[in-house]
Amino acid sequence: MRALNLVLCTGDIFEKPNLNNVAAKLLVTTISGKWERCVHEVANCVMPFDGEAQVLPISPNVIIVKSKLAPDEVYGLVRAWPPSCVARAYPIHAAAPLNEKAAIEAALDLLRAKSGRFFVDCRNRGGKIDCREVEMGIGMTLNERIDYRNPEWIIAINCADLCYVSLIRRGQEKFRSSLPMPI
Repeated sequence: MRALNLVLCTGDIFEKPNLNNVAAKLLVTTISGKWERCVHEVANCVMPFDGEAQVLPISPNVIIVKSKLAPDEVYGLVRAWPPSCVARAYPIHAAAPLNEKAAIEAALDLLRAKSGRFFVDCRNRGGKIDCREVEMGIGMTLNERIDYRNPEWIIAINCADLCYVSLIRRGQEKFRSSLPMPI
């Protein structure tokens, strides 16, 4: 039987093992207080298709998945069998060091080949970065391509241990509706 490549956490200390050249492919935010259970549930979604995948908590309620699969494939696996503890999931298309200039450059490099109208959403998930500056830097560069009301694409930047950049459709990151189901 194959052992899971999971990181054990105690208290507020997170072990960060040597991950060689395997890149982060998915960032998952969890329902408050459910991140420990979510590590195992997300691993159960990905491990049958990539036995060497690693599911790592990088801060409370934020998990990354490192895999050899493409970001959209890993996202699709988690979306196909959604764990009960996942609040949002973002496929990671680019990563940058934790500073404003690098985050802006990574996002703009990702957008060079895309056409359409964009909305920029930067979230600080424990990193020391000014998300407003990142949003304004990208917005000023893409001035005529920014659309606040009806964007085709959302450029999502999640800043934790690194700046993880995702290019997603509107509402794609959400796993459940905040509205109650009708009776």
